[in-house]
Amino acid sequence: MNFDKGQHFLTNHEILKKEIKLVELSKKDNVIEIGSGTGNLTKLLAESGVNVISFEIDNGFREVLNELEKEYSNLKIRIKDALKDDWRSANKIVANIPYHLSEAIVMKTIKDGIEKAVFIVGEKFKCKILGETKIGLMARYFYDIKEIMKVSREEFSPSPRIDSWLIVMDKKSNVNDKEKIMQNFVLYKGKIKNGLVSSFVRKGMTKNDSKKLITDWNLNGEILNKNVGKLTYELLRKIEKLI
Repeated sequence: MNFDKGQHFLTNHEILKKEIKLVELSKKDNVIEIGSGTGNLTKLLAESGVNVISFEIDNGFREVLNELEKEYSNLKIRIKDALKDDWRSANKIVANIPYHLSEAIVMKTIKDGIEKAVFIVGEKFKCKILGETKIGLMARYFYDIKEIMKVSREEFSPSPRIDSWLIVMDKKSNVNDKEKIMQNFVLYKGKIKNGLVSSFVRKGMTKNDSKKLITDWNLNGEILNKNVGKLTYELLRKIEKLI
């Protein structure tokens, strides 16, 4: 067990089973798990019969996980950093997220187009993703997010310093024009002004009309030349209101 990697293992079997129920598995699903650990959740996922790729960064669990992999032909164990892999072959994800990786995992969930995610996150991050924050705003452009239940710190071994929450993220099926523009914009790699033009063009506007609209907003030129990744919550909210 490596405390540097934020490892706290959920030991309550009923909550593990609830995660499986919430992800609503079917035979066609391809599921990712992040943080196999001792394999408690991994085994339940594999028993469901769906294709499972389970990531574990700590090589100390390799032996027990390799034995589990031999038992289930539908299970693939990867001893590596999940954030450095491609998730686009999967449509669902289940994870008891290391607290310090919460935002990075949610962003990759968005970027790789995961349809449904069931996460256990720290209480502070639960408030963040459901509140008026940059990551919360971005996530809600793509997903309907529900808090399901509080998970006491006592349900983990070793116990973390804070309680956790079980949340579900369902990819939105009905997206309005503003949300679609914002989805394209926040995923754009490059300058804010170019990201806005690109997002408007993808919704059917001409390039010239897009540029004129942005000029009419009278946004500071220095801001428009910043990278989209440097957006603050305040600027993101301002752009959303202008659209």
